[in-house]
Amino acid sequence: MLKSIAFKSIFKNELNEFIQYKHSIGYKYEKEIRIIKYIDKVLFDINLKSKCITKETFVKLTERISSNEAVHARKYSIVKEFCIYLISNNYINIYYEDKKFHIINNYIPIIFNKDEITKLFEACDALTK
Repeated sequence: MLKSIAFKSIFKNELNEFIQYKHSIGYKYEKEIRIIKYIDKVLFDINLKSKCITKETFVKLTERISSNEAVHARKYSIVKEFCIYLISNNYINIYYEDKKFHIINNYIPIIFNKDEITKLFEACDALTK
């Protein structure tokens, strides 16, 4: 069984249940824990008194803290997923927005033919002699 994390915000139980839900449907959800802890910290810092996420709260939760578009998109996605999770569990006054991100991938795969691979391995073998 998954160990609970000691969250502090008004949504502390829901955050742990959200993580357990993600695990139960097959996600490892390990790297995302850092973002979940960030969500808890922001919710705690703004001192919410009721279990609602207003537009202002959503904007605060999804503020850009990284210049990396992929990191920001991942954080935004997790906040949105948490809001959808709350709505699916009959919480009212939960706000979220859909936003599309355009992440540029600069990766260019290099595909070798059989002769090129053979030459590559022969060159590597020659280095060890």
